Amino acid sequence: MRALDAIAENYLQSELRYRIIAEHIQDVLILMDKHKNYLYVSPSAQAMFHFDYRSLNNRSAFFNIHPDYVEHLELNFETAMLEGISFTVKVKAWHEEKQWVWTELKGQPMYENGKFQHMLLVARDISSQHKYEERLLHDAYSDVLTNLPNRRKLNELLKEAKSALKEHHYFAVMLMDIDNFKHINDYYGHEIGDHVLVEYGKRVSAILEQKGIAGRYGGDEFVVLLPYQMQQEVEEIARRIVAEMQRPIEIQQTTLSITTSIGVALVEEDVAIRKMLKCADDALYKVKEQGKNDFYIADVPGLKTTK
Repeated sequence: MRALDAIAENYLQSELRYRIIAEHIQDVLILMDKHKNYLYVSPSAQAMFHFDYRSLNNRSAFFNIHPDYVEHLELNFETAMLEGISFTVKVKAWHEEKQWVWTELKGQPMYENGKFQHMLLVARDISSQHKYEERLLHDAYSDVLTNLPNRRKLNELLKEAKSALKEHHYFAVMLMDIDNFKHINDYYGHEIGDHVLVEYGKRVSAILEQKGIAGRYGGDEFVVLLPYQMQQEVEEIARRIVAEMQRPIEIQQTTLSITTSIGVALVEEDVAIRKMLKCADDALYKVKEQGKNDFYIADVPGLKTTK
């Protein structure tokens, strides 16, 4: 009898110890049965999600998880329960004041005598970490000066555009630069030159709206990826960019007039990215030879004029 009493006492002490830990930890601890009913939710849920953790009896499973993530979460739950493996997922969870909060959920199935008992879930607010990771990703793929996609991002977008060619989604690669930009830097200084680059990027993006993507490839070279169905669409965009750049730029009480040259490669078959860019670069060179301040359209892989 004393042995049973000792076992019972140890069990109660163990349960009390774990409950004290659960009630004072910042992460949210959740116990669910195989039907995804809530067995226990730690008080920290009040602070993390701002809902009454004591009134979950009538709540549906994962009620505060964004709909886009529920199916993936449930699949991980079922797999963990059947195979006895842990899982980690990132989801958006609803917070009454902050709206959607990025949350990491770690699940660990608990068994007794080989039989599933419950799923232990640990939820952690990772909003700050997610924001930091997004910032790192943005910095890795964005040009510091213009905030446009940089060379690395543009090359990835070119790969994606190549894949779309299989579905007959054609696109144009437009390589453009500012005519005589070196003179602007030498005469007015690099600060003014930087302002010109920023303004150039803004004007190109404004013309494209949501039709294409503009990025800075390096120096005063910019690249535009433009999906199209009819060649006239490409010509119209190129024509508008050339015209827009002739509008004077006001910078620090200085009025500048610039022009731009554009080489365009029409991509309608799967070719190497370097070949697309070489074709656009050759077309740009043609414009320079013919007096600048214009555009020239070529077909990949040839350089047949279609203007």
